Amino acid sequence: MMNPRELWRCRPTFFRLVLLLVFSAVALAEKPPAASIPAEPADLPASRPPSLRKVEVLHQNVPQYGKAEIRADIVWAGRSPFNPDEIRVEALLVSPSGAKKTAPAFFYGPKTTGLEGDEWRVRFSPDEPGEWEGRLAVSWPGGGKDSKSFDFECTLPAMPVPARVSVKDPSCFELADGTFFYPLGHNVCWGSLKDYEAHFLKMHQNGENWARVWISPSNADIEWCGNPDSGGPGHRKLENAAKLDEIVELAEAFGIYLQMVLHTHSEMDSGWRDHPCNQERGGPCAQPQDFFTNAEALQLERNRIRYIIARWGYSSRIMAWELFDEADRTDGFDPKTDVAWQEAMARYIRGIDPHGRMITTSYAGGSHAEVFALPEIDFTQAHIYGEAIIDRFIEEMRAFSEFKKPYFAGEFGRTAQDGADGPDARGMFLHTGIWAQFMMPSGGNAMSWRWHDWIKPSNLFYRFGALNAFRTGIDRRGEKWNWQYGRLTKDPYSPRVLSMASPRTVMFWIYDPKILPYRETMPERIPEIEGGITIEHLSPGKWSVEKWEPFNSHVLSRAVPRADETSEDGRMMIRIHASGPDCAFKLQLSSNDKTDENRLPALMLEPW
Repeated sequence: MMNPRELWRCRPTFFRLVLLLVFSAVALAEKPPAASIPAEPADLPASRPPSLRKVEVLHQNVPQYGKAEIRADIVWAGRSPFNPDEIRVEALLVSPSGAKKTAPAFFYGPKTTGLEGDEWRVRFSPDEPGEWEGRLAVSWPGGGKDSKSFDFECTLPAMPVPARVSVKDPSCFELADGTFFYPLGHNVCWGSLKDYEAHFLKMHQNGENWARVWISPSNADIEWCGNPDSGGPGHRKLENAAKLDEIVELAEAFGIYLQMVLHTHSEMDSGWRDHPCNQERGGPCAQPQDFFTNAEALQLERNRIRYIIARWGYSSRIMAWELFDEADRTDGFDPKTDVAWQEAMARYIRGIDPHGRMITTSYAGGSHAEVFALPEIDFTQAHIYGEAIIDRFIEEMRAFSEFKKPYFAGEFGRTAQDGADGPDARGMFLHTGIWAQFMMPSGGNAMSWRWHDWIKPSNLFYRFGALNAFRTGIDRRGEKWNWQYGRLTKDPYSPRVLSMASPRTVMFWIYDPKILPYRETMPERIPEIEGGITIEHLSPGKWSVEKWEPFNSHVLSRAVPRADETSEDGRMMIRIHASGPDCAFKLQLSSNDKTDENRLPALMLEPW
């Protein structure tokens, strides 16, 4: 079987014929030209209403959760095709069961050879197998017109399934088909398409399934005013939109769920000079905080969000929209203004997104309880930096537990300084962070920020491989989990332990605090980890015991099926002998044995 890289390089022909049925209906139609869009098209007098010349369904058979795409040629002489108050195009769809959905259309490109007008598109992900019907509706001030009806067939098998908050357990994620989903990955916020292809391939090979991508001046902002021909506020940079098309298609090909960040704090501090809402660039705002309150700026933002959802929201690999990256770092940050803006934009997305993708946001520090408690915010995240990363993880985990929503660290690192982790060529700090987070109550793993200056140059993707193998078969939903941390012995320098235990599964990670999370100068010989742990309150039955040595890249160093039953009092002694600086154990009760709901396993540890 060809690997994802080979499949990707065979596009577009192979993608059109084969990947449509293998990954996620990735149909690669021609890309929009990079030329600027004329502000005043000259082909019709401005007084004439839009003329809908042609509507075409690009694919008559679409896999469930794949991409249904409708193309329309529209002749129009208005000012901006990106302003839905001037021209609004949307598809009115009816599912096989009769459910009605509205999918916004987006302006794809100016008139090109062979088209009767400018090109608009609708991208939609059908969630029901069977025949879908629809029509295109075009409206403008004072009028409107619908196209003739069209149809397409949604077929099985389903393509990559969208992620959501678990119906079974609101502290976890799952896929729409009910499969448990645990986000594991790291940030890949910017880069060239070549960078993304190489990065996503290595992530895929090591079991990673999550990445955070910025729609920003540093990556592919669709509106930024960094050059004289940018078009001004409300304009769209279609060359950047085409790049985001490809990033989403790469994520689909390599099995990566994306957390799409709509804004970054740098736009409102060092980057304000080139912000499209800045008065000096023709916008309505005199200062950064006006962006959050000015009526015209709010409407421009809603229009921008509408375009983003219309163009990329179809993809089942869009895990979530992140409203803002570290909003508390914007110039003149006002918490009250922030709450109002986050709530308004989250509600707007909830109202226009036909696919119901999850919504989140982020801050540099603090819990920002009023925002994270909003019902429109589906999950919470923290950005965590510091040498004592495990202590920080514990602190933030406790703070965010009050929201009763999935939580993970959207960014983490030893420091926020670029290049500072270079000396840690073995990825000790990365290794510590992802294993520590896994052994704590969380909806997903801790996501490293240092993709561009550490993970990539040091080729640390393998650090995720062992954890991905360890977590296989573990479903956190609906279980009673006993979370513990402590030491093996009373010695303050004794190895430390983090553990998660449920009636059917016990897992714990032991690490040497003299070595991890990071030691600049490693000893010639890493000390071995020796000792024993007693586990009590185990249900009677046959338990398998697996020993792992993740730091040494031993994905599975030893598996010991344990045929004997536990003692009458539910105790088991685990002998520990590992080469260091860490080891992990996973115990699972046989599926043939019933659990005693009155017993919740616990490790006998010394206080941390």
